[in-house]
Amino acid sequence: GHFGSRGGATWVLASSLHLAAGAAWAGAVLALADASIRRGTPRLGRDDLGSLLRAFRGPAAALVTVVVVTGVLLAGDVLGSVDAALLTLYGRVLLVKIGLVALALLLALRTTRALRSTEATGSSRRIGLEAAVGVVVLALAGTLASGQPALQPELVSSGPPPSQIIDRHVSDLQETLMVRPNRPGASIAFVDVLDTRRPSVGPVLGVSVVVATGAPVEATRVDDARWAANLTLPRSGELPVRVLVRRRGVDTVVSTYAWVVARSAGSRPTVVSAAPIGGLLRAAAVTLLLLAALLWWIALQRRRLHWHGEPARSAEPSRQRGAQP
Repeated sequence: GHFGSRGGATWVLASSLHLAAGAAWAGAVLALADASIRRGTPRLGRDDLGSLLRAFRGPAAALVTVVVVTGVLLAGDVLGSVDAALLTLYGRVLLVKIGLVALALLLALRTTRALRSTEATGSSRRIGLEAAVGVVVLALAGTLASGQPALQPELVSSGPPPSQIIDRHVSDLQETLMVRPNRPGASIAFVDVLDTRRPSVGPVLGVSVVVATGAPVEATRVDDARWAANLTLPRSGELPVRVLVRRRGVDTVVSTYAWVVARSAGSRPTVVSAAPIGGLLRAAAVTLLLLAALLWWIALQRRRLHWHGEPARSAEPSRQRGAQP
């Protein structure tokens, strides 16, 4: 599909593995359900179904591992934030898909536990339900492949929180910067300038404010220490703001502030969180991959020990029988 245009080789590989593993898992379960539920012949008996399910446990676990790890990894590139997942159609469809996958895993786990006690009694119905859930999951995957990822800028906050007030000691001056209403468009910068040198070198003659690469804006005196300048903030996010203070007989004091402008007033209010979650999801995918590798290694070690111990146990009765007179 068109998913290759979203990223590089990693995205294409992860997407291919995710789709292939999901389709293989759903297809295998559908085949098992068809063989165990249909009324015609051949129909699997209880013992045959139990044997097939036991044989399918290993491949199914491998497919589920690939689906979960790659799914979490890919979600980091299509979900911008928690709000994006809750407030967009794409995010809601993805959440429904995740819920159905969890349901299928619970059904598979219940079937696996049943094999240890009831020899697949009642497993046919669970397998049929799991197969139906898998088909719906594949349909939702197709819907997501043609949808717009939940990455709308108004639902994802960029960078640190908006600045409120910055107070700094610059040269022999104490400066305080405030910008109100601090949104893209027209705003007013308030600059408080206090002389800390005694004796003072002279009064402040003028203050200018420069936003990003714009032209200097001359501030007007509000009172003895406060100056105000009418600014135009070009965008939200972090912007460099320079304050120039002029005094008689000394060099101009220049200070630069990393000021963070809030989002525009028309942006959607935050419902849960607009913080970016892509990095967290990718880190979670790596953690799941390492955990899965550890669990698989433990499982293989246990199986190897089981294989090596089986001949010894089977030979023990023979030695006992040979020792009898």
